[in-house]
Amino acid sequence: MRIYERMFIVLVLFLFGILSLLLIVSHQKYPVVSYSTKDAASLEPQIKKIIIESYEKDSSESIGVLITTDNLDSASKIIKSKGGSSNKHKVGKVITATIPQDQIDSLAEDDSITQILPNRPVKAFSVDVSETGAETFWNSGITGKGVKVAVLDTGIYSDNVVASADFTGEGINDDNGHGTKIAEIILAMAPDAELINAKVLDKNGLGSEASVIAGINYAVEQNADIISLSLGGLFDDLNSPLVSAVEDAVSKGITVVVASGNCGKAGMCGNFVGVATPGNAPNAITVGAVNGENSVDYSSGFNFGNYIKPDVTASVSANDLSGTSASTPFVAGAAALLIDKYNAKPLQVKSLIEQNSKDLGAAGKDTVFGSGKLNLNFLNETPAEPIQQLIIFEPQQPRIEPTTNKNVQAFSYSTKVGDWNHYVIENDNSGDIVISDF
Repeated sequence: MRIYERMFIVLVLFLFGILSLLLIVSHQKYPVVSYSTKDAASLEPQIKKIIIESYEKDSSESIGVLITTDNLDSASKIIKSKGGSSNKHKVGKVITATIPQDQIDSLAEDDSITQILPNRPVKAFSVDVSETGAETFWNSGITGKGVKVAVLDTGIYSDNVVASADFTGEGINDDNGHGTKIAEIILAMAPDAELINAKVLDKNGLGSEASVIAGINYAVEQNADIISLSLGGLFDDLNSPLVSAVEDAVSKGITVVVASGNCGKAGMCGNFVGVATPGNAPNAITVGAVNGENSVDYSSGFNFGNYIKPDVTASVSANDLSGTSASTPFVAGAAALLIDKYNAKPLQVKSLIEQNSKDLGAAGKDTVFGSGKLNLNFLNETPAEPIQQLIIFEPQQPRIEPTTNKNVQAFSYSTKVGDWNHYVIENDNSGDIVISDF
């Protein structure tokens, strides 16, 4: 046999050997390792699947762990055999288990176990109300208990709802999410408040003057203490029946808290710039938005001559909402605490909120910050004297007849603030004007 033929055979055998070795290695099972215990260097390779910061190897005291496995039944049996208890979960092929610490190393040696992980804590992303001062009321047992807050919006999902009505034709459920988020912010401020669900906006966040007026009428019938309105019409009309309904509700002893709107900057609301209706109602508590202690350029404000809007400002964002929609329920929740503590009437609530707010910007009330940022750090002070009621017209009876919204067209504006579209409105005065959420 020639020498080059021998070399060829040797090369083929060598390559075959390498290929065989690779096949063997590829089928070798190795444990999954993310990070090991503090003394991982001293552990056998199969023990490195233990992903726990620390545990007492000689302790029979049980700890909670999460165990991933390719065989739920087999892993459950081995856990039980080692004195542990477990619950199987098909999602993620994971077992939640409690097992003696001195059995963890031997448990890791079982082939059915992929990882042993710590059962780490998680928490809810709750609404931060720390800067409002609400905690000073909670610490004195003031939580809004028994105070009824009517949320006129897209509906509510909440265990605190005591009454519901629909004025959209869709049913009382929240198919949008806006109303539920508003309610959650109110309850973050006043956790024991009772909620009245008046659905006046549909699944697209749209309603009409008539639907909102009907909701206000319902709140009056249900003996609401507060009405929260994170909505508005993109028009400024003090003669609107909607403004009349708000003023009438105030005269009946209901504190009305309403968004000023996100129309303070040209182009945000089509051709409309200013305070949305019914945020222009003089005796409502109209709420603008601030970012920390900084102004928000699209938050609406206006000097009406004998009064200024907004009345107060609050955080621009919370609970996945942005704009004056998010700001308004902070103040509605604050009003619930004040009514719980002082049995305050609408104009007294308004005075307490305005006179104790943190003045920002130029000294005094202005169209950017109102009287200032919401501040409840005044517990046990003597309630403020009510400011003089500003009667501009005699309140009219709410108009509650149904509407067909004829000759009204709403379409989504290209600029979006937070999660909610704003709408440009066309109206030839022959039909009701569409109200959109903020």
